[in-house]
Amino acid sequence: MKMMLDYYDNMTGNYVAVPHSPNYYFYGGGGSGYYGPAPSISTLDAFFSDPGMKPSGITAALQGDAVLVAAMGLKRVAYEGGPSLDRTNGAADASMHKPLTIRA
Repeated sequence: MKMMLDYYDNMTGNYVAVPHSPNYYFYGGGGSGYYGPAPSISTLDAFFSDPGMKPSGITAALQGDAVLVAAMGLKRVAYEGGPSLDRTNGAADASMHKPLTIRA
């Protein structure tokens, strides 16, 4: 986002002949919607009770993206999202077979 302001709005130099705010060039922006537990998680109980797996644990990050893009006149969009299970020390593998995950 900062790059859009710096370049397209000429905030850090004279890059474009007629500067415009980011919403002139782009429809939306924002981060991905991935979320996940802390890397130290090693049990299924800890996995499902970790704040990073609950809406209250990810709301602030998503709201931060929304505020930033709204200030630039953009819509908040995300490439994709869901649980990010790549830093869980094996608990993620076991979680895929727990009934709570299958129903969710």
